[in-house]
Amino acid sequence: MIRARSDTLGIGVGLTLTLLLAAGLRIWGSGYDLPFIFHPDEPFNITVAQRIFKTGDLNPHYFNYPSLFFYINALAYGPYLAAGELLGIFRSGVDILPPNSLMQGVTIAPTPSAVLLGRSVTICFGVGSAGLVYLIGRQLREGPWVGLLAALMVAISPTMVGLSRFVTSDSQVTFFALSSLLAALLAMKQGKTRHYVAAGLFAGLAASSKYNGALILVSLALAHAFRFGKQALWKRGLYVAAAAAAIGFIATTPYSILDPSSFMSGLRYEAAHYALGHAGMEGDAAGWYLGLMATTSGGLYLLAGFGIANGLWSRRKEVAIVAIFIAVYFAFISSFAVRNDRTFLACSAFPICAGFRLRGRPYIAPRRRDSSSAFCARRAYRCVRGRFGDCPQRIPFKYGRCHPPIDGPGQPADGKDLDRQLSAAKVPNRD
Repeated sequence: MIRARSDTLGIGVGLTLTLLLAAGLRIWGSGYDLPFIFHPDEPFNITVAQRIFKTGDLNPHYFNYPSLFFYINALAYGPYLAAGELLGIFRSGVDILPPNSLMQGVTIAPTPSAVLLGRSVTICFGVGSAGLVYLIGRQLREGPWVGLLAALMVAISPTMVGLSRFVTSDSQVTFFALSSLLAALLAMKQGKTRHYVAAGLFAGLAASSKYNGALILVSLALAHAFRFGKQALWKRGLYVAAAAAAIGFIATTPYSILDPSSFMSGLRYEAAHYALGHAGMEGDAAGWYLGLMATTSGGLYLLAGFGIANGLWSRRKEVAIVAIFIAVYFAFISSFAVRNDRTFLACSAFPICAGFRLRGRPYIAPRRRDSSSAFCARRAYRCVRGRFGDCPQRIPFKYGRCHPPIDGPGQPADGKDLDRQLSAAKVPNRD
């Protein structure tokens, strides 16, 4: 009891320190370029969010990316404006000025705190991802320490730290994809409707943050198949999840239905952009992503790869559910001409989740090589040793017929007879 309480306290303290470390590393340097902005995508993203907040028009009139990212950033301006009015900095939303472009790649922010606001939203999703990796690690290992170690790796990952400081949607899609994965693992283990709803809803939110987030549905589909086997297509859970995903996407990108022509135009443009190329960010996408992994966290990803291979070799369901998303997502982003580190971010946390030697249920039952007599003798030995309490009247053997206890039904085992029979069955001495 004392040891259990000590472990719980240690895990709680460790997780708190890990999340504080994740927040500190992301906050440190988040304003490195202000009042200038050197990131090419931040100024436009900030402008769209400010326009939605100031005008109240929920149509972003821009669908190269879905809308949830802009809505969340627009909501953040509510308390920001209220605090500014309270301190006498702003009189109305008009005083929050958008960034001004000086030249290509260089923008100045008249209101630097507005840039920090958007970056703080991204940081929150980055820190939340570390917490989700801890919860996923617990589901994979059925214990807290592996989850804590995985969360620590995400907290200090150079890729995840660096890309959690910009007003972009990549950290957000990673958070929702991890949330969907966690719910999918729970659905596989427990099969409850609420887990299917959560997995589908978070998948829809991931797709509504960035279109490629929809690929997390492959993990949910595999989890469902592991849960029900050949009957999977006839079970309603998968269809409930698909409906929840559609609702989540449409509710948070509503103009995909209300303004379908603009939505499809933006979606086609972005697909063509990634397929045809972008100057300075194109060519050998797969090799470039592998190089990014090697130069940023090569040792960590190598360890994760060995851990995933070990889990798949050991036929672990949970590892396969994580690995299928990694494989599908990596193949998807490698098929395009354009490659960049932000696109890889949604995949970067998943190898860390599964990159340890894990314990879980095998999805193909291993064959038992023991003979019937050896199995029954070992069970009788354990009964006598008190490991299972009183001996059962009959000892079931899963892979053969039922055998009576060694000394006959209802009769206590004689010590000499038991030793003789254990020796004949070649059961090793445990003393």
